[in-house]
Amino acid sequence: MERLLKGWNFVRLIRLALGIFITVQSILTGDWILGFAGLFLVGMAIGNLGCCGIHGCYPTIRSQPGSAKEIIYEEVDSQK
Repeated sequence: MERLLKGWNFVRLIRLALGIFITVQSILTGDWILGFAGLFLVGMAIGNLGCCGIHGCYPTIRSQPGSAKEIIYEEVDSQK
């Protein structure tokens, strides 16, 4: 239930609004195939799903914030 109520961003709101609009228009015109597309968009918005699933495209973060080690670089002379 918490996943349904949290994490609403601009894209998720647009997906919900577009899905509701398409669903209502398909009911008014009698185009049931387009209605399935509208319901699909509404379901994606409510379930917070996208092309990659729930946060499937984000990189994994393995370290805790602030615990990064300092990287030491070595200067290379290319004039030898």
